Amino acid sequence: MLDDKLTYNGAPERIAVAFKRLCVSDEFRKAHLCVQVLRTLFESFQRDPQHVFSDTEIAEAVELRMSSDHQSASRGQVRTAISDIRSRLRKYRDRNTGNSIIFDVVGNGDYRLAIQHRVPAEDRVRFIFEHRKHTEAWFEETVCGPSSDVLLVSIASQHTLDLLSPWFADGLVKAKHFRVLTWRPRSRLVTASLCEHLGETLPRFAKNLRDAWKSWKQLQDKYEFVEVYGYSSVPTTQGVCSDTAIKVELLPFHRAGLDRGFHGWGSPDRRPAILATVTDSPMTYRVLKESFEDLWTYSMQNTPESAVHPRWRLERRKRLAEHVFLARDVAPIS
Repeated sequence: MLDDKLTYNGAPERIAVAFKRLCVSDEFRKAHLCVQVLRTLFESFQRDPQHVFSDTEIAEAVELRMSSDHQSASRGQVRTAISDIRSRLRKYRDRNTGNSIIFDVVGNGDYRLAIQHRVPAEDRVRFIFEHRKHTEAWFEETVCGPSSDVLLVSIASQHTLDLLSPWFADGLVKAKHFRVLTWRPRSRLVTASLCEHLGETLPRFAKNLRDAWKSWKQLQDKYEFVEVYGYSSVPTTQGVCSDTAIKVELLPFHRAGLDRGFHGWGSPDRRPAILATVTDSPMTYRVLKESFEDLWTYSMQNTPESAVHPRWRLERRKRLAEHVFLARDVAPIS
């Protein structure tokens, strides 16, 4: 709930963009009276953030019928609209937790628009259980929406490949550069250890690793904007990164029993994830994104030239020359 004594005093152009996005959202797109009332309150806010409207003033402003016979009805419509607006605003805020500007209507009988900037004392991060089914729209928008770059860090997700392959085939992936890291363990013992952690069977898991590498390399051959490398460090997370948001899938220990496990023997629908945006969780986004970028650079650096797709060899050399990679001395395992 917003503090009705506080008012956002940030850049007007940012407020205007956020308000326009609000009015065309799913919550308000067809709620015409609600949008009319919101626009009236917003225009008043732009002139004087503390100005309040009575029911009658709002009704007149949105041109509801205000004859003596209809005055009470019009005021009733306004009060119903205000209640509806508040409900829709709550839903909008819950669905768009990454928004840095939040709106509410405050007052009882005398109303005004309250606009605040979400500036948490520390990053607030969405922790989502069974995240894949709860972030389907976000994932599709991130992968298929126009963007300069998408980075996908995966172990060997057949589910992800099955989902993405038709999107590529139908021309739905609009990223200018689609980067992929998929796991390439150095030994069967390492594979078996992760397999135990995830509650998987080794033959099935090893096959998924081989098939994932083959499939991603085929997509790289077919689509000029796809770039693929393998990484050998032990996976602790999987992730999807864009310029504005990152979702990091966590890989906790499987625990005993299929009914309690996170990974479901190849059906990872119960895994939890963190969702962070540039606006709502800038520190979390930066730390996680930079970690994945370090893994990307390390993997790119340690891939032999002969194993790099010819299309990316020159570009890779340029990127490595520009990037100052801080190598870390790692003590050998005794």
